Amino acid sequence: MNASERSAPLRSIKIFGLTGGIASGKSLAARSFQEAGIPVVDADQIARELTAPGTEAGDEMLRIFGTQDRKQARDRMLSDSLLRAEWVAYLHPLIAEESRKRFEALIASGHTVILYEAALLVETGRYQNFDGLIVIEAPIEDRIARLMKRDQVSREQAEAALAAQTSNKTRRAVATHILINDSTPELFRQQVVELSKSLLTDAE
Repeated sequence: MNASERSAPLRSIKIFGLTGGIASGKSLAARSFQEAGIPVVDADQIARELTAPGTEAGDEMLRIFGTQDRKQARDRMLSDSLLRAEWVAYLHPLIAEESRKRFEALIASGHTVILYEAALLVETGRYQNFDGLIVIEAPIEDRIARLMKRDQVSREQAEAALAAQTSNKTRRAVATHILINDSTPELFRQQVVELSKSLLTDAE
């Protein structure tokens, strides 16, 4: 669904994708955008809610992967493309429908710009569904260090996780805005604030 194919309420606002490589700083960016007055619909958070124990999607996750542990399921997806394709075909339409509901609720509350945060917008081509794409970048060594600390993995595992994703060059080629997370959190937040002001002004 591109901008011209949206329902009337969704055509009245600007929706931007927000993405970046693993451990690049997407979560910090999302929090900073929200603090600056632009709400963020988080696809991963929606997925967690949809697949909680006791839900229909949670039961389907258990059937496909034999577990409801997200890390174990993710590891199995990385090693089995057929399981990954089956899961994506099942879950992504549910995420899309819940996202649409959240977009419309935000419109009803008066927002004119919304961000949609997701990890694989470029890889899946879904970035084309939005009015623009904001890409977060960070130095490779910084990302490796963050990933090792955050997920308690070895350097080799962190490097493998980065290698499994698309490159910064590929994301940059389709980005409409690029934010570089290569200094302090405060300076990075300032980049977000400046972009937020520009997006909100353009939407007036």
